[in-house]
Amino acid sequence: MNNERPIESVNRLLVQTIWPFVLIIIILLGATAVSLELMSSVRAYVGGESLWSKGQKGAYIALANYLTSHSDQDYREFLADIAAPLGDHEARLALNQASPDLETAYKGFIEGKNLPDDVPGMIRLYRYFGHTPLMEQPISIWSRADVDILKLSLLAKSVHRQIESGKLDEAKKSRYFQELNAINTDVTPLEEAFSSSIAVISRQIDHLINVILAAMTVLLVGLGLFFSRRLAVQRVNSSRALIKESDKNATFLHNASDGIHILNSSGTVHVASDSFCTMLGYSRDEIVGMNAAHWDVNFNRDNSSPIALELNNAHVQYETVHRRKDGALFDVEVSAVPIEIDGARFLYCSSRDISKRKQAENSLRESEERFRSLVTASSQIVWNANASGEVYQDMPDWRSYTGQKLEKFVGWGWLDAVHPDDRESTAAAWAKAVEGGSLYEAEYRIRRHDGEYRNFNARGVPVLNASGAIREWIGTCTDITDRKRTEDQIHHLAYHDQLTGLPNRQLFQDRLKQDLKRMERNNTALALLFIDLDRFKEVNDTLGHDKGDILLIETARRIRQHVRDTDTFARLGGDEFTIILPECGDELSIDRVVQNVLQEIEAPFDLGDESVGHISCSIGIAFYPHDAKTSEDLLKHADQAMYAAKDAGRNMFSYFTPLMQQRIQDKIELSNDLRQALSRGELEVYYQPIVELSSGRIVKAEALLRWNHPKRGLVGPADFIPLAEEFGIIHELGSWVFLQSISAAADWKRRLEREIQVSVNRSPVEFERQEFQWVEELEAAGLPGGAVTMEITEGLLLQESAMVQARLLECRNSGIEVSIDDFGTGYSALSYLKQFHIDYLKIDQSFVRNLTREESDKALVEAIIVMAHKLGIKAIAEGVETIEQRDLLHAFGCDYAQGYLYSKPVQACEFEKLLTAS
Repeated sequence: MNNERPIESVNRLLVQTIWPFVLIIIILLGATAVSLELMSSVRAYVGGESLWSKGQKGAYIALANYLTSHSDQDYREFLADIAAPLGDHEARLALNQASPDLETAYKGFIEGKNLPDDVPGMIRLYRYFGHTPLMEQPISIWSRADVDILKLSLLAKSVHRQIESGKLDEAKKSRYFQELNAINTDVTPLEEAFSSSIAVISRQIDHLINVILAAMTVLLVGLGLFFSRRLAVQRVNSSRALIKESDKNATFLHNASDGIHILNSSGTVHVASDSFCTMLGYSRDEIVGMNAAHWDVNFNRDNSSPIALELNNAHVQYETVHRRKDGALFDVEVSAVPIEIDGARFLYCSSRDISKRKQAENSLRESEERFRSLVTASSQIVWNANASGEVYQDMPDWRSYTGQKLEKFVGWGWLDAVHPDDRESTAAAWAKAVEGGSLYEAEYRIRRHDGEYRNFNARGVPVLNASGAIREWIGTCTDITDRKRTEDQIHHLAYHDQLTGLPNRQLFQDRLKQDLKRMERNNTALALLFIDLDRFKEVNDTLGHDKGDILLIETARRIRQHVRDTDTFARLGGDEFTIILPECGDELSIDRVVQNVLQEIEAPFDLGDESVGHISCSIGIAFYPHDAKTSEDLLKHADQAMYAAKDAGRNMFSYFTPLMQQRIQDKIELSNDLRQALSRGELEVYYQPIVELSSGRIVKAEALLRWNHPKRGLVGPADFIPLAEEFGIIHELGSWVFLQSISAAADWKRRLEREIQVSVNRSPVEFERQEFQWVEELEAAGLPGGAVTMEITEGLLLQESAMVQARLLECRNSGIEVSIDDFGTGYSALSYLKQFHIDYLKIDQSFVRNLTREESDKALVEAIIVMAHKLGIKAIAEGVETIEQRDLLHAFGCDYAQGYLYSKPVQACEFEKLLTAS
């Protein structure tokens, strides 16, 4: 093996030395062959010119004889002689074409009596050198000579026709001889010029050959000298390099970091490096001649020893244990290569101390065991895959979990345990990670050995080799089923109403937007139903919130029966529900759904504990895209339609119309104006007198708010008080009216020395707030509680609110009297009149209006008065407009009367005049 490299070097040097000579010789031979072919072709043209000249001369003589003898034999001799020049003419024309016609050129030269062996060279010379200065002159002469040959041919044809027709007279014969002699005179110099030019070309080619031969000879001699010197230099350099390499090898041997040593066939040390001596703790004199069995604990001298095995192999690498001089053992890695020195077999060995690496491997193995134990404890499955993504390692965790056999899950077989719906996406994600060498993460379901599918999160990272390429993949699969269930539960809670299980406002809005996009793509319509329960608050207030929750749950169940699977039925909050009906633009089908919902809600609700709830609902309907283009506008318009249904009497439905939008806009504008009415001084309190029927004197007054709108004029309370309640302005207005009223009462008491009790209406909305400052304000004005009557509606008593009871109790304790306004039109029960301290019942004007015409109203009014008196409550009749009404009321024992018979509501100054007149 050691001898192969020098031989290889010599061969390479030999090739590097002789290849220029071989190349020059090849070039020389090629140039010589080309030059000889050129010379041969030129000489062929010389011979061709001789044949051409001979044919031309023979044709001239034969045509002259034919003019004299008129013998056909002479004419045939002319045709035979002229064929050679004409053939050369055809060859020249064929070679002059853009794409030379080689076949025609060949036939032409053959007809010119040229030797067949010379013709190919003549063609090549003409093709490759015909347009160069070398052949330019001869070809030009040839072309001019061909013109004379054509003239001669044409002259012969003319003579032949004259002789054949017998019309050749002496004059014509004389003219023909003159033309024949002129052609011959013209062509003869051309023949000589062509021969001369060909001779020049021949000399030029001969000179070129001599120059090439001389140049090649000089080049060969120069190369010979160059490479001879180079070989001498290389020999000297090689000797020096060999000496240097020998010194370097000796230095390397003794200074190498690995333990270099050479053993003979029996395992005895022949040569040892310093590092090997240091590794074992011996000196070089001690270790040379020592057998390997002395330090290698695994070495023996039988045929199975490493030495015997290594000597029979090209290269062996193994791990063993060495013993130092002091007896310490350490791990080594031995690399051995058989070599031959002076015909004897030796083993070149390199020992490397791998104790630290073995310690690291043991630590890594222990770490892996700890990691696997940790993974096992955490219910994770560890997996390995090769660089192409195929699982290759035995995974007992996977096998025990899925029940798959080893040969089943390796490669891509593990996908069989993945849920069929997840396989395609899982395989695609894994293939993408493998292709890009990026982090792999995916979630999918895995079939457990018992058939149950569990959710797993799989993660994998590429492991790179030293060159940066992916060596393998390692990853884990973690069971996340419980986490997924928790996430699903959280997601459901985030998007569903906890009480009814219906989609909540957030999910409703999302689905509405998605449905609108789909309707836009499909060019179809969508209906939105906005449902609000009527008087649900009364159920909550009277029966309690627990019963109210039962009613909401039952309401959701009833309505759900009448919606399709493709519809969305949601609870927005409180007692508000919505239904999205995609692809439902037919009002007839909408009417059917709405009527079913109205009937379901109208039926009594069994709320448990023998409690029964009776409610109804109002439904507003808006269509996309007819009524709105966006989800926000559609919901707003359906809401407006729902309020229109409530205003129309409840327990019904209403479709959105543009007029509703205008009404809402007017309401918003009016509410905005109302907010600024106080600061602008547009509000004023009017007073309507309340007369004591027994004396006819004004003893009370009802404070009524009036609004002098700058554009609309005088606006009645029926138009703006509901707005004030709806938009939260009522608290500010109520406080202002109360202050104005007690101020007027205090003023009348001071100036007129009359105590006039003022009735001030208090909205149920005002009871919702904690503050109640009437008592404090009365004390500040110097008025007793009896100076004011608080007018409330019957519905307020039904709330059974602790706050309402506290406020009414506070009024009674402070002397403020309480009056039930519009009695008889509400839903109050007699028990509430007894439960609360009520001072006055105001009989609604709807009963007083027909008092003199309707016996039923007459009986009802009389009954109310009697009932009130029985309960210790005084009666006030509203809307008294005629004396007959007054007299009947007085006859029934009614205590007070109020109405246009006495006065309409007037300003404070006008009311003062009424007091004075009274």
